[in-house]
Amino acid sequence: MTEKLRLFDANLCEGRSVTDLHWSPRSAESELLLAAYSAKRGGGFKEAQGLAIVWSLMLKDRPEYIRIPAVHSFPEVNPCC
Repeated sequence: MTEKLRLFDANLCEGRSVTDLHWSPRSAESELLLAAYSAKRGGGFKEAQGLAIVWSLMLKDRPEYIRIPAVHSFPEVNPCC
């Protein structure tokens, strides 16, 4: 098995667990994947407790969209729907 694509940004995702994944339900945007992430392991007081990133299969080097909630607005981003 060979890896074809890696949707990962070390600055954003390192130390976080993926808590949910959803493909876009729109056929015109079927290349979009929404990923929800937990709080960062060992994250400090000012670290966002959760994170949601929209990845595009067309953009191989960066996320399409990043949603970082206000610090301490909720414990984790879980689940996406």
